[in-house]
Amino acid sequence: STGSTGSTGATGATGATGATGSTGSTGSTGSTGATGATGATGSTGSTGSTGSTGATGSTGATGPQGADGVTGATGPQGAHGVTGATGADGVTGATGATGADGVTGATGSTGSTGATGSTGAQGIQGVIGATGSTGSTGSTGSTGSTGSTGSTGATGSTGSTGSTGSIGSTGATGPQGADGVTGATGPQGIQGATGATGAVGPIAGSDTQIVYNASGAAAGSSNLTFNYTTGLTTLSGLLVHNDMDVDGHAEMTSANVINNLSVGTLNGYSYPYGIKFGTGFIRVAVDGNDTLGASAKYVNPFQTISAALASSVAGDEVFILPGTYNQGSELVAPTNVSIRGANAQSVIVQRLNATTSTNLLTIGSNCRVEDMTLTLSTSSQPVAGAVYSVFHVSDNTVTGPSTKLRSLVANLNLNNPSGSGAGLVTNGSSATGFNSAYLTRGCTINVNASNLGGNCYAKCVDVNGKNRTSLRDTIMNLNAVGCSGSRIIGCETSSANSVIDLKCCTLSASGSALTNCSLAEISETATDSEIILGYTNLENKGTNGLGFTMNQLPMNMISTAITTGGAAWSSNQFKKVYYMLPGAQVITNLATTSASAIPYAPVQPSVLHDVLLRTNVSLGPATLYANIYKNTVDSNGLQVALSVSGDLLSAKDDNTSFLVGLNDRVYVEISGDANYAGSTNLRAVYIDYGMF
Repeated sequence: STGSTGSTGATGATGATGATGSTGSTGSTGSTGATGATGATGSTGSTGSTGSTGATGSTGATGPQGADGVTGATGPQGAHGVTGATGADGVTGATGATGADGVTGATGSTGSTGATGSTGAQGIQGVIGATGSTGSTGSTGSTGSTGSTGSTGATGSTGSTGSTGSIGSTGATGPQGADGVTGATGPQGIQGATGATGAVGPIAGSDTQIVYNASGAAAGSSNLTFNYTTGLTTLSGLLVHNDMDVDGHAEMTSANVINNLSVGTLNGYSYPYGIKFGTGFIRVAVDGNDTLGASAKYVNPFQTISAALASSVAGDEVFILPGTYNQGSELVAPTNVSIRGANAQSVIVQRLNATTSTNLLTIGSNCRVEDMTLTLSTSSQPVAGAVYSVFHVSDNTVTGPSTKLRSLVANLNLNNPSGSGAGLVTNGSSATGFNSAYLTRGCTINVNASNLGGNCYAKCVDVNGKNRTSLRDTIMNLNAVGCSGSRIIGCETSSANSVIDLKCCTLSASGSALTNCSLAEISETATDSEIILGYTNLENKGTNGLGFTMNQLPMNMISTAITTGGAAWSSNQFKKVYYMLPGAQVITNLATTSASAIPYAPVQPSVLHDVLLRTNVSLGPATLYANIYKNTVDSNGLQVALSVSGDLLSAKDDNTSFLVGLNDRVYVEISGDANYAGSTNLRAVYIDYGMF
């Protein structure tokens, strides 16, 4: 039995703490000794107040742990004496039976917290997780105002004149013939008498007036003058029976031109190639007169374009002089009539605050319109279902050398929240085969839409019905702000068998604060319609996820999977999943998981389109699948899915396209039917896709 425990000596004062040594490596944890029986718990004393927290010091390294001594036998606990100084730890003896717990003394106040030790070195960084899928692109902010035009740079110095070529040698001079004998000079005749001086002619008219014969008498008139200082001849009327060319400045109040008059400068405006007046040439001027124009349409200028067009017949040209012409109704160009402005900077034809559906200019067949700016702006008043266009080209005007739009600027500002519109609309049922004529060339089409609602649209070009619209060297810019549920499309084929042919064009479709809108530069929307791109730039690569055709040389990515030596794929090889690489690869070298696959990364933003899957033999009852993923190999990343089976050797998707940005990755996956247990003669799989 254990004897009674003697009284504990007083605890000596604690010595000063030595400097902490560097932390050694942690040793292995020793085995835990047997736990002695727990004595009865004494009553808990009251908790002392918490002392203030001291400044955190640096943590010293932990020293090595000493060996545990043997614990001596525990005697019965006597009364607590004064604690003496703590002696050195003896070897711990074996644990004896635990005596009854004495009463627990009051808890002393908590000492101040020691300073916090310095932070240990950072552990090795874990493996970086896979990059998450790229979030959707935020809406584009509104376009800022255009800065002022910078000053024109100094003209570069003229290059030196090339050296003059050497002069050819002079041919030999032929021999001079002998001089003939000079004849004798005859005698001079007698000079006749000087005649009498005639009477002085009459002086008529005032200074600068040209004198003319009026019934044998001299006369002058203010209707016919010559300013000898400026060199200008002024006449109030002119009758031209044949052709007349005026290289300088001509001011005419009234002119009757039987054939042609060509003028380089008219009313202060210069025309480098001249303007011809005469039969077939109708003028419009801001200071013209519709009544006088109707009385002599080839002589007197009209004031309004509509009156000039109404007076025109096939073969006429309506020429519009510089100025701004406000329209209150639709302009209609008759068949075989041309409309020409002085230039797109000085001739402005506009209709503002239109409410109901309207076209600014409807064009008949075999017409030509050029050199002016046309602007149509709608009211912000809601008019449900209203449709607007700057140009409306009707049936039979887009085939062969027919209607032509040249050097024009078309502006459409859509503010009706319940309306729709396009810069150019063509419709009808004319042929869609290739032709050499371009409907539009060298033009600019700007469309700005704001606050359009659901089922509304804004477009630069809309082709309706079975017709082919060809555009060349044309810039189209579409911008939308604050629209909801609308279609914002640069060029769209909205009817079956409609065709848009774009060559050397630039399209941009952008917007801000858009909600649930379709936004794209092109959209081959209707079944059996076609959009053909020839060296055309899509600024934002927007294709509405639909197919299109290119007649410039595209970039194609081709991947082929084969077996070594051309052997047929085994059943196990056929059932596996493979991730293709560009070029021809043996299937045993291909990755079988997306984690180990090497995806395709573009060198510039591109549109992937026109995917073709082909096998070397028909697979009979077996099926081979090909999937193309963007960024993630799952249903969220799946873009194109094809399969071949039975007697088919190939499958193609030419109705899908999608944007591949600089940070995007493309995975091309093939796999056979995992449930197919038979064999195949499959030796090669070929996948081809285009990048625009």
